[in-house]
Amino acid sequence: MKKPDANTETLIALGPISRTADGLRDALFDEIDLLRAGKTTTVHARALANLVRQILDFARLELQHKKALEAAKSPLKLHD
Repeated sequence: MKKPDANTETLIALGPISRTADGLRDALFDEIDLLRAGKTTTVHARALANLVRQILDFARLELQHKKALEAAKSPLKLHD
């Protein structure tokens, strides 16, 4: 949640984002609302979207790693 300073294009943070899927979703929707209201810039919105994409890519990588570790721990099944 950001809003522009009255004198510049500088954006001021209003508070921390909850580090959950809900927090990310809220931050993105808040940014859309601010963009529509003219209270943020497309550059800022794009930067936030890129950060969210990186967070999601990292979370996806963590899940793949966890699944690979679990698969490596389970015994191989040749036949049922």
